[in-house]
Amino acid sequence: MLKIIRPAGAMVFLVVITAIGLVWWLLADWLVKASIESVGTKAVGARVELASANLTFSPLGFRLQNLQVTNPKQPMQNMIQFDQLVGSLELEPLLMGLVIIKEMSATGIRLDTVRQKSGAIQKSRTETQSEQPSTQRSKQDSSTEKDSLPSIDEILAKESISTLDNIKALDDHIKTERTDFDKNLAALPDEAKLKQHEKRIKELSEAKVKSVEELKTRKQELNTVKNDIRSDRDTLKKVRQQLKNAKGELKQQYEALKNSPTEDWDKIKSRYGLDASGANNITGLLFGESAQLWLTRLLAWAQQAQSLLPGDDGNNTPKSLPPPRGTGRYIKFATANPLPDFLIRKAKLSLEIPAGNIDLEVNDATNQPHILGRPMRLHTSGSNLKNAGSVKIDGVFDHVKPHATKDTITWSLSGYKMSDVSISKSSSLPLTLSSALSDFTGNIELKGKVLTANVDAKFNNANWSSTATEGMTGRIAKSITSIRQFDLLGKLQGTLSSPKLSLRSDLDQQLKEAVSGQLKSAQNELEAKFKARLNDKITSMADPSKEHLAFLTDKENSLEQRINRLEKMLKTELKSATDTKKQEVKDKLKDKLKGFKF
Repeated sequence: MLKIIRPAGAMVFLVVITAIGLVWWLLADWLVKASIESVGTKAVGARVELASANLTFSPLGFRLQNLQVTNPKQPMQNMIQFDQLVGSLELEPLLMGLVIIKEMSATGIRLDTVRQKSGAIQKSRTETQSEQPSTQRSKQDSSTEKDSLPSIDEILAKESISTLDNIKALDDHIKTERTDFDKNLAALPDEAKLKQHEKRIKELSEAKVKSVEELKTRKQELNTVKNDIRSDRDTLKKVRQQLKNAKGELKQQYEALKNSPTEDWDKIKSRYGLDASGANNITGLLFGESAQLWLTRLLAWAQQAQSLLPGDDGNNTPKSLPPPRGTGRYIKFATANPLPDFLIRKAKLSLEIPAGNIDLEVNDATNQPHILGRPMRLHTSGSNLKNAGSVKIDGVFDHVKPHATKDTITWSLSGYKMSDVSISKSSSLPLTLSSALSDFTGNIELKGKVLTANVDAKFNNANWSSTATEGMTGRIAKSITSIRQFDLLGKLQGTLSSPKLSLRSDLDQQLKEAVSGQLKSAQNELEAKFKARLNDKITSMADPSKEHLAFLTDKENSLEQRINRLEKMLKTELKSATDTKKQEVKDKLKDKLKGFKF
């Protein structure tokens, strides 16, 4: 044996192995800690800190102490914090460069814990600019309040009232039409023009005709005068017809104006759900703001969780690009049991929340599910919670095919005791759910970018409080506070970035039955005030309309008189002139032919 192994060589080998072991013993824990913090910070976009990391060799595994993951949007808060994580590693995959955690457990998991110093990291200008619009939008959305029970002044200020538009249109029409008619009437044949026609007719009809040639000449002159009279008559008739049409149109517009308050009220009644057979917008009015607030929070959590899941970013599919010259290529050969670079086969976690402890179990968590060929699964359960009986969540996150991902979650929360929950902050109808015992069930599906979610909530032993005591809102509040049991259904459709929320509840039906009479009385009162306000404005148009109608009638009568005079000239004067001239010619011919015999 001494001939095969030389003492000097053995000593060198032992020294090298001892040095490697010593360096590993001194630096391994630090390298693991630094790697976790570096990779985690890059993945989350905020600081990830670890108090300590220890590797164990028997069994092969690790122990991490006080792991803090900063919330990127709130640097002074941790998104999640672990007191301790303990896991066991598989040796054979580790020798091939694969980190396969056979089993892992975590204790002391807490959400939204306060940090002692900011966990923000410096971001590029592009990332900062891209985040600003969404932040501003969320502030605007959260500060928006809808008041679906406005006053008359608010209705007139906010809504498009066709009566007001019609009043302005009629006023503008009268002014424009008056100006046009004044201009057109000034250009018509006036009294002086009619007297001129009469003078010419008289001169032609009373003149002495001395010969047949002179008769023909005067007849031509008479025809010329007659054509002028006809032209003026037709012009007057045309304008007279315009005046008649204007009178008819004015009467129709004014009648329509008197009916428009009723049409406006029907639209307002439908818009605000004030009809006695409805109360259909009560669910949206009461729960819309609170639901939108919870939706904003859930979407923020979902987007954070989505960013941690592998997606179609090009990193999960094999690439066939040739390696740079002079370098090799790492090739994974097909095996009966392919493994990804990183995998947690099973993790048991204990989440600490103010309501109590919740147990979570995660299976097959990896950043390369397309290699593993199985989706990640989540099961969460908790019982004997503070203000709640039990909670259960089951999820399947299928990213095996990066181009066709599908995440599904079903959840239930039973026996949840609600207290002092602000349902509506509206100044018209403030409402608080003082206490209630509720049960929730729901499901969420994110298929690619298409989001679908449903929630069914049942409330029992409900107690309400509201400061609304007067008017219609007081009546509604009084009716709501008498309801002890109701259901609420919510539906979400769209995308993760812009979903559409719809709410439905049997609260509407219960309110409809409870306040139909009261709501009818309030509706009649509001309708009377609304129509009275518009009728006052319509009355202001009565005098201008009557004055314009009188103007049109007067001008029409005046034109009628002128037309009759011209018609008389055409008939009477033309006949008298013609017959007189013929008779004079006949008389003269008889006198000349008295001495002749035939």
